[in-house]
Amino acid sequence: MKEEDKNIKIIKVEEFSENVAEEKIKNIKPPLGVTPSWLTIENRIKELAAAILRYNDDLNANNKTIKRWAREIILYCDLAEQMKAITI
Repeated sequence: MKEEDKNIKIIKVEEFSENVAEEKIKNIKPPLGVTPSWLTIENRIKELAAAILRYNDDLNANNKTIKRWAREIILYCDLAEQMKAITI
């Protein structure tokens, strides 16, 4: 291989490396933020509702626990309404 050919290949590899680096910089995504409050509230309500259904099937379930979860659902529903009023 001629000396000139080696230099040409090295230059091409360097150019390729620069292009790859530039592409990586262009494709950098911003960091994730926090989960939106409405999604957090919605998921918690679903979890509580599912737990109440599971406990309801159990004849020996603790009614105090079910009532506490039901109150929590009501609080989250009220909070979700307030959050919507603020964000709209």
